[in-house]
Amino acid sequence: MNKYFAEFIGTFILVSVILNFPSDNPIFALAVGLTLAVSIFLAGKFSGGHFNPAVSIAKYINGEISSTDVILYPLSQIIGGLVAYLLHSGGKGIMKSQPDVAVTPVVLSDDAVLEPPATVSQEAPVEAPVEAPMAEEVPEVNEVEAPGLEAPGLEAPEPQGLEEKTGGYGLTLMNDLDNQPIFG
Repeated sequence: MNKYFAEFIGTFILVSVILNFPSDNPIFALAVGLTLAVSIFLAGKFSGGHFNPAVSIAKYINGEISSTDVILYPLSQIIGGLVAYLLHSGGKGIMKSQPDVAVTPVVLSDDAVLEPPATVSQEAPVEAPVEAPMAEEVPEVNEVEAPGLEAPGLEAPEPQGLEEKTGGYGLTLMNDLDNQPIFG
């Protein structure tokens, strides 16, 4: 097997798994890692299993591959990745300049006025939110009665710490042990 073809195939398989496996899946990293490991195992004896131009450049700097290989390895890796991407995108990938737009025909009468559709720079009109009708009477006290849950002898204690002062009530903190005001 040609070492450049091995780099092409390994990169193609790796990029195909990355593009086709859902990235929100918890085992996405495991799938990519296993794909890389298997690809290196299968193509490593032919090319070294770089599958990444950065790895090929590092191998060249270390003197492990020739100057011809440092050009042809990344070239075959880039072509392998592009072929995987084009197959994934259905051939529209790189050259796709316009988004797919659905066109709806409109029949107008003679007196109709055309207005331009809302674009990204124009805001579409927003409808006012619908308000629910308010209840006519709101109870003063929000108490819930639960028949059959009364406990004999248990009554709510009277609120403490409110003393009448001129102009209203003030709050006084009380000590629970001797029922004396702490301050106030």
